[in-house]
Amino acid sequence: MTTDLFVTYLLVDDVRDPPPSQQPDAGVVRSPSWSAITEAIDRLDGEKVRMVVLGESEPDPDTGMPYGGRGLVVGGGGANGLYVCLGGEDDPDALYRLMNNSSPEEQSVEVMCGEVTTYHPRFCVDRSTMLQAVSCFARTGQLDPALTWKCE
Repeated sequence: MTTDLFVTYLLVDDVRDPPPSQQPDAGVVRSPSWSAITEAIDRLDGEKVRMVVLGESEPDPDTGMPYGGRGLVVGGGGANGLYVCLGGEDDPDALYRLMNNSSPEEQSVEVMCGEVTTYHPRFCVDRSTMLQAVSCFARTGQLDPALTWKCE
């Protein structure tokens, strides 16, 4: 991908990085390239790298959101190969979850997204679907309309 990207803020939340109180910019990439984004996504391991955040801008501490403007949070990876994608604006009342329409009704699964959280399988997608969502958002700032999103 060689076009200009919508995303100007990338955060890789890795537990091995120093805490923000010691190094506020740990894991932050400003004006990331597509290569930097895919490398960050590839680091998601379901354990040490807790999530990747793509944002229109840096977070505003007053909102409590991990990005400024429009953003996409991706968690998961690791042994189960499942990912969770949450998109929205810097309004915590308008979050969208990427849906897995082919998911059978099964027991909930645990996925790392900031912390280990239990999700219904409908909210867990495979790598290919997650990459489609990330690619569209990184380029356009939009949630991919070819995918199903549920407002929470």
